[in-house]
Amino acid sequence: MSRKFSHPITSWCCLKTEGLQRKVKAFTLIEVTVVLIISGTVMTLAMWSYSNVMKYLRTYNEQEAANQELVLFLSHFTADLEKAAVVTEKRGSLQLEFPESVVSYDFYSDLILRTEYQYPDTFFLKTLLFDYEPLSLQKDWVEQVYLTLELSGTEYPMAFYKNYSHQQLFQAYEY
Repeated sequence: MSRKFSHPITSWCCLKTEGLQRKVKAFTLIEVTVVLIISGTVMTLAMWSYSNVMKYLRTYNEQEAANQELVLFLSHFTADLEKAAVVTEKRGSLQLEFPESVVSYDFYSDLILRTEYQYPDTFFLKTLLFDYEPLSLQKDWVEQVYLTLELSGTEYPMAFYKNYSHQQLFQAYEY
């Protein structure tokens, strides 16, 4: 049996009270708190994993760039050494003489400078050792080059040999 109240304020209060007595399906405060804690933990683990992967990729890219620098230097140096007619040493730098040009390599402690036609190429490699052996017939000519380069804390000792032709050796003997 429904009641009807004459006064509007009283009827509103009673209706409101009747509405609160019904159960509404909802999450409890503890359930919401547990969901927030689990979500926060999952987000923290996701961000931690993301930062570790990004740090690994950054380190890998830096090492790859340094390795590319070494490979680029070695490809230029060996190609120049093979094609050069004469290799000489002047004031601490190697002069590789070609019929049409001269390429010089200057070895500094923190970089290697290659100059051809007044255009420098810079290789950012640490030079720990630069030494050479002169040709026995001609003391100005270089027969063997010794280099020790450091890359990412690792030392790379290298030896390069200049193979002169018989005609070049005969010219060296005439001088």
